[in-house]
Amino acid sequence: MGLANFSFVESRYKYTSSQMSPFHNKFRSARDTTHEGDTISVEAQFPGGSDAWMRYLIRNLRYPREAVNNRIQGTVILNFIIDEKGRIKNINATGPTNGGLREEAIRLLRQSGKWIPAKINDEPVPSSKMQPFTFKLE
Repeated sequence: MGLANFSFVESRYKYTSSQMSPFHNKFRSARDTTHEGDTISVEAQFPGGSDAWMRYLIRNLRYPREAVNNRIQGTVILNFIIDEKGRIKNINATGPTNGGLREEAIRLLRQSGKWIPAKINDEPVPSSKMQPFTFKLE
């Protein structure tokens, strides 16, 4: 299994989210101190897996108008927690601060609903996740 690159064209603008595959994302227990030595046996994921995540992004990603008008491109990286109930928490964004790219990536993540939490020994646990979103105009 390799990296899945996501891109699609809406109108004349190309939206790309690189490395969308959960196989590339970095996972670790958010409670490393209480689970020291344990490894996550099931990683947190979007319901339906990476294919469903891609479909969600294709249907819902909107390149911000301000970014289009000002030819703003770049990669936004979201770091966040999927808690033991599958809720998204503690979203941290890095990347371009202008043009609304961060806001769009955060909006997509917040509206994605509950995820399937990571598990250690068949018990749901919080885990951290990193997801890059690359916005590129053609």
